[in-house]
Amino acid sequence: NLREAYRILKKGGLLILTTPAPVSKKLLEFFTFKLGILSIDTVGDHKQYFDKKELREMLVCVGFEEKKIRIQGFKIGFNHFVITNK
Repeated sequence: NLREAYRILKKGGLLILTTPAPVSKKLLEFFTFKLGILSIDTVGDHKQYFDKKELREMLVCVGFEEKKIRIQGFKIGFNHFVITNK
């Protein structure tokens, strides 16, 4: 969890993570259940979907400084790439 990641990072250590964006949920489910293009495991790997605001709030809540948090979309906005340091 994020609290544990913050705890174990050394000062200056980087946290790098990716997470699916909410916009990707319906599309992944469509590709999986309607078209059969993706495996059920692919959708199952995505337990939660977060928007940028939620991610930022969660990171700040566990101790990361808001000004150090960078969040950008990738895979045409269906995922978020997060990088911050302690």
